[in-house]
Amino acid sequence: MKHLLSLAAVFCGICVLVSCSNSVPSVSSVSSSVVFDYASEDAQPSVRLSLFALAESDFLRASKINVYNENTGLEWECSSLRKISDEGKNNWAGYSNFVSSDGVQIPKGRYSLVYEDASERECEVPFYVNYDSALYESRPKDFPGVLSGNRMQRLAVYDKDGMLLYFGERKNNWSDDKKILLDFANADTFRICWLYAGNTVICMMPYQSLK
Repeated sequence: MKHLLSLAAVFCGICVLVSCSNSVPSVSSVSSSVVFDYASEDAQPSVRLSLFALAESDFLRASKINVYNENTGLEWECSSLRKISDEGKNNWAGYSNFVSSDGVQIPKGRYSLVYEDASERECEVPFYVNYDSALYESRPKDFPGVLSGNRMQRLAVYDKDGMLLYFGERKNNWSDDKKILLDFANADTFRICWLYAGNTVICMMPYQSLK
């Protein structure tokens, strides 16, 4: 009887593995953010597109995403995916640094994201990108007035190696910037970040030193 139970357990395990490996990839939505990154007070921003697919299937098997703008035909492909789980136990796979060629703005409008798993099976989901093109000509001094509508300010705090220690609202006890060190003794720099239109546009101000 013990042998029969052992064989049954092995058989069930094999069935689970086969079932997982044969499951069709599924993505319910795409989270997109156009990121305007200001290196200094005088510089125009560098701009990138951050895209993460909300996986309903096993996101650890994600191997590649292809992104296609239907208005311009611009296409990106990425096989160096980041795979993360958020506090709500949602599983995401994507890439945060899609950029256009020099002088070309990130296209707006309708996109398609093709999500491919390790077995080369695919699923496709549409999404949209929109932002104010005037941000390409903006400078840090223009904020927050350059953004119309609802916006939120957040702080990103980093250590000396550039690792993110904190991202969120300014805490009540941070009445001046140096008091960030009371909570993060190894903090070295921070950035003010403006989030707009449901986090679909993120504007990151220059690094400021805490030392």
